[in-house]
Amino acid sequence: MGDDLIDRLRPLGLEQHASRLTRIVSDAMQIIVNQGPLRQGYAGDVWIDDMDGAASRLSGEGDFVLDLARKLGEPGLEAMVAQAKVSDQAALQAFRDRARRDGGILPLLEIHLDGFETKLDTTRTGLKSEFGKHKIDPLLKSGPKLATGPKLPTGPMTIMSDSMGCLGAELAIGGGAGLMVVGMVMEDGGMFTFGAVALGIGIAAAGAFC
Repeated sequence: MGDDLIDRLRPLGLEQHASRLTRIVSDAMQIIVNQGPLRQGYAGDVWIDDMDGAASRLSGEGDFVLDLARKLGEPGLEAMVAQAKVSDQAALQAFRDRARRDGGILPLLEIHLDGFETKLDTTRTGLKSEFGKHKIDPLLKSGPKLATGPKLPTGPMTIMSDSMGCLGAELAIGGGAGLMVVGMVMEDGGMFTFGAVALGIGIAAAGAFC
């Protein structure tokens, strides 16, 4: 990215949010990763607690990330996606196709992050409730664990997993882009790389869940 764009983004002062952005993308990626055990039918108390803990820490962060994305603007977001050098070219192309359909990366993020709090609360509550109905019994003396309900994941649980994964993906994209800018302004290669990785994971997850 050219020095002129860095100079334009520098006055935004995103570096003061470095710690917050690092936490946001970490929790967003945790939410994304935790969808794997559910999809494979291995969901347990540890899984649901880890996912819900990450989701609870993201409460109130949707508006922050959306405001950050609006400050970066379409040119800034486009530049960060290009700089991230996403290795999954199929996922990247699918993301660009979606962005083109929605009018840009920023409008795409606005679609999913608008009303973030309501979406997050509804999905958290629904997932915990559905999981509670079909928890796995404690280890029986005579044998392995047995499921009390239908084979996991259930249909409703899969739908809510898609919703949770999509929210995590959009936060990882927006927050990752912001963290990349912070890394460039502060000349912190580690922070830039972490943001780029988060953005790439978010793009791949968006294709799977959104």
